[in-house]
Amino acid sequence: MDEMWSTDIEIRHLAAFLAVCEHRSFGHAARALGYSQAAVSQQIAGLERTVGTALFDRPGGPRPVDLTDAGRQLLPYAESVFRQLNEAEEALAEVAAGARGRLAIGSFESVSVAILPRIVALLTAERPNLELALTEHDNAEVLLKMVDEGELDATFLPNGDVLAGFEQRRLMTDPFVAVVPADHAGDVVTMRELGDSPLVGHGDGDSCQARVNASILAHGRSPRYVFRSSDNAALQAMVRSGLGIAVMPLLAVETGDDGVAVLPIDPPIPPREVTLAWRSRATVPPALERFVELAEQVCDELTVAQAV
Repeated sequence: MDEMWSTDIEIRHLAAFLAVCEHRSFGHAARALGYSQAAVSQQIAGLERTVGTALFDRPGGPRPVDLTDAGRQLLPYAESVFRQLNEAEEALAEVAAGARGRLAIGSFESVSVAILPRIVALLTAERPNLELALTEHDNAEVLLKMVDEGELDATFLPNGDVLAGFEQRRLMTDPFVAVVPADHAGDVVTMRELGDSPLVGHGDGDSCQARVNASILAHGRSPRYVFRSSDNAALQAMVRSGLGIAVMPLLAVETGDDGVAVLPIDPPIPPREVTLAWRSRATVPPALERFVELAEQVCDELTVAQAV
């Protein structure tokens, strides 16, 4: 027997074989498949030539056909082929519908805390077979590079800049607020106060911190930092201890903290625009389309909650 005979077997051969096995009749198998009896006979003859032996005993007349020993040996393998093909069809249909596969999303801290968990909860409830891979980084350029190189399907960004080569969806406006100790006097923080007070904040490489610093400098004041951290919770803890004031996007603030007050800034610092970006040249998988829809839904809900 040719060691490579399996490469000559076609799916139609095995389909005819299984139909004859099920119906024990070439005629009945032909009707089930929608073929002529001659076509089924040709498929079985071709299969037998390929494997080099008879697969059916043909008693003739109305009597049913029977499997030979070789046919009985082949049967579970043929069934396995079709079982795997059916499983593959179902899996690919789920991928096409966005219910299966892998979705890789980039994020940064405040989105990872305030937005992403809500989206993930909704998405995994809808599509439990979808694999989610989440990457957090405080540098938007790093996240965009990962999207451009195909490591991520999309990433959240902390600004609304239009980027060449990327599609973007604006999700929400996130205002900057002053986080002050709970006993702070007044219901607003001025730019002058920010310039005269000790501040806690992120490093100068942070895009939001750069926007804060530029706004303070534009009003003739120089920010004076007494503590720096990339951790939003650490900044809020320092405010709670009385070390200084933090200027942060509202999403980055734990507003239920009784040890601090969250106040508007006068005049306001231009808010950041939380966006979601993906490669414009890439085919958008259905799972990402649904992720974007849920991101919009969650961000709309958060925007309403912030306004209350």
